[in-house]
Amino acid sequence: MLRRKREHKLYFVLSLVDEILIILVVMTLMYVLNLLNVQYIILLTLILTLLIISKYKLYPFHPPLTGKEAMIGSTCVAVTTLSPSGTVKYNGELWNARCVDGLVKAGEKVRIVGMDGLTLIVEKMLD
Repeated sequence: MLRRKREHKLYFVLSLVDEILIILVVMTLMYVLNLLNVQYIILLTLILTLLIISKYKLYPFHPPLTGKEAMIGSTCVAVTTLSPSGTVKYNGELWNARCVDGLVKAGEKVRIVGMDGLTLIVEKMLD
């Protein structure tokens, strides 16, 4: 989860590069045309702020909502005893699962830590 947050911040910073380049070009033109006074700088700062806020609000980065990436880290419930293989219920669907911790009784919660084909690799959740 921490890795996703770091990736999100990096993605956000890199997505601002085009706005920063536009501002630099406009500032250079203002310097060449001798239009560098306080009103123009304030206006340019406001425009940059609005661009950044609108980009973040209109196009937020979301982690994948489907597939393997969305499943890893989620919790599910053992339907059968996992010793170490059995069946779990994830989002209302039954999945084959293999527990890395050995024995898990039916009804206990487990966390998905990986996938091997269509088999979920799970670990027992600590109480």
